[in-house]
Amino acid sequence: MNAKAVYSYDQESFAYLGARLEPEDYELVEGETLIAPPPNLTKRKFNVVTQKWTGEKINPSLDARQQILMQQAQIALQQASFQAE
Repeated sequence: MNAKAVYSYDQESFAYLGARLEPEDYELVEGETLIAPPPNLTKRKFNVVTQKWTGEKINPSLDARQQILMQQAQIALQQASFQAE
């Protein structure tokens, strides 16, 4: 059986609700689209006029900086515990 991904959005706010697989012959109802939301967005909303998802872009460099800060904090804690011994 072939399946297709269906993406749901709230019909009033147009906010992304989720995705599910449906059979190939499934017919979309109001509040659904076959257009996948970009993975680099948060607070996703579907624009029914442009047929595109909008939202706030995730800053990948911020995530990398957060990881570096966490690593530095762990090293500092390890050094502090070593010095305390």
